[in-house]
Amino acid sequence: MDSDRLIETTGKLMRMLKSRDINDIVLQSEISNESQTKFANNKIVNTEVSSSASIFVFCNWKGKIIETTLKNANEKGIKRLANNLEKYAKHIPKNEKFEGIAQGPFKYRKLNYDKRLENPDNINADSIEAAIYTALKHGGERNSGVIETKTSETYLLTSGNCEAKEKNSGIYFSFRSICDKESSGHKVYAARSLNGFQPEKLAKEAAQFAVDSKGEKTEVMGRYDVIFEPLPLAIMLEHIGDSASAFEVESGNSFLKDKLGKTVGSQMFNLTDNPLLDDGYNSTPFDSEGVATKKNRIIKNGILQTYLHNTSTAKRNKTKTTGNAGLISPHPWNVVLEKGKSSKEMLIGSVDRGIYITNAWYMRFHNYLTGEFSIIPRDAIFLIKNGRIERPIKNIRLNASLQELMEKTELVGNNIEKIHSWEVEGSVITPSIVVKDFKVTKPTS
Repeated sequence: MDSDRLIETTGKLMRMLKSRDINDIVLQSEISNESQTKFANNKIVNTEVSSSASIFVFCNWKGKIIETTLKNANEKGIKRLANNLEKYAKHIPKNEKFEGIAQGPFKYRKLNYDKRLENPDNINADSIEAAIYTALKHGGERNSGVIETKTSETYLLTSGNCEAKEKNSGIYFSFRSICDKESSGHKVYAARSLNGFQPEKLAKEAAQFAVDSKGEKTEVMGRYDVIFEPLPLAIMLEHIGDSASAFEVESGNSFLKDKLGKTVGSQMFNLTDNPLLDDGYNSTPFDSEGVATKKNRIIKNGILQTYLHNTSTAKRNKTKTTGNAGLISPHPWNVVLEKGKSSKEMLIGSVDRGIYITNAWYMRFHNYLTGEFSIIPRDAIFLIKNGRIERPIKNIRLNASLQELMEKTELVGNNIEKIHSWEVEGSVITPSIVVKDFKVTKPTS
């Protein structure tokens, strides 16, 4: 199905649903093409290509919220869906908190689209081969990972007089280099285009982490200053961005509850959500209600500036939507930590007794309302003494809170990396940072 046909089908479905006196309707149709190439032990092992045409449907029928996705976006499929809505609604309780959708129209900014990603076969293979060659050259013995590319055409139509179209493209690259079972390095990249994509540079850095972490490793416990590379830091920053959702605040699942206008971090900590970055992996000119998106400063100089709203949460809180729908729960698009002025050498040199963390996984919350969590560093981890990396370490866990992370941020790097990964479902753009006095334990303690 081509985009014109899908737009026509979406319009027909809107007319069908309006004839049933439904209060609020949002339809988002999408044609997408995706490619994924995996490699392991220095060889490409699998390539998968997929395409789909679907319509996401959101309806408010007499206070009952219905969400579904129509995979067979054809004439027969939309008739079946329209005829079955009342049957679905019988089993759904009323949502007393829903306050309706935005009323348009809005004007939208056009974002960058990379046509090269429509034909990714050579891009994927050449990028992987160049990365593997570079890693081997710099001592990374076994190299594995994945490259994913996507292009899509999205059409949004609402009963609130919003109509929007967008062409989206994206690339995600994950590269892990291994010297032995305890010596490895990992780098990722995620963006809207190929413009800043440097697979050889990523592979070289991953291999260097692996090589540098070879040898006998120390186990440590106690309180240490911590340097976070962008990859592990992004995991925590995504949770901070999610905690700024007004829905999470209302639900009692956010450590930022009742902190609007209050200090939650150091003056070095500046966090925004920016959906209009030309090369942001999750950039979008409009949200799920059709509201034009904009840059929102979440935390400025450590002070919480705003929660992220859709129309419903904004009305309940007597404010305006921030363009972050999520029809039920608002969410960030590209979480961005503002970069600082410190080089990597300056960050390391500032630490007398610390740990340098290049990756992490298994972040688990002990208490969502306080933001207390633990997280396990993985791949290359290093002990720092007197401003110098002394030796590799292993088998540690960090225990802290998200507010502690922000409050104890002392230095911010001048590097910026675009992160999307297994542990980061969305998009985070961040430098490295130095955090003072973190609790370090063993994973089993």
